[in-house]
Amino acid sequence: MISYEPFYETIKRKGVSLYLLQHMGVNSRLSNSIRNDRNINTSSINKLCLLLNCSPNDIVRIKRTEDEIKILKEGIIPPYRQGLHSKPLPSDLKLKEIMNNM
Repeated sequence: MISYEPFYETIKRKGVSLYLLQHMGVNSRLSNSIRNDRNINTSSINKLCLLLNCSPNDIVRIKRTEDEIKILKEGIIPPYRQGLHSKPLPSDLKLKEIMNNM
């Protein structure tokens, strides 16, 4: 799951408000997407990074949900891939190995 917690920490640290960002060219659709934890595209992340003079890590963070952790640890084929592959891919097995070593 994508989290925009770093974005809020960054604008607070830099003394920038969402209102000011809108005057700098960030449209309300992007603001609403961030506010509601919806997906944004990489060009939007790039725009925010340029405006805030920061890196993507200062905008987004990956937070694993319990379901995602279970999928990774148990080697279950993720729901978005079901029907595409009947058995785990080599990358699935490597990911399971990494997760087991955590």
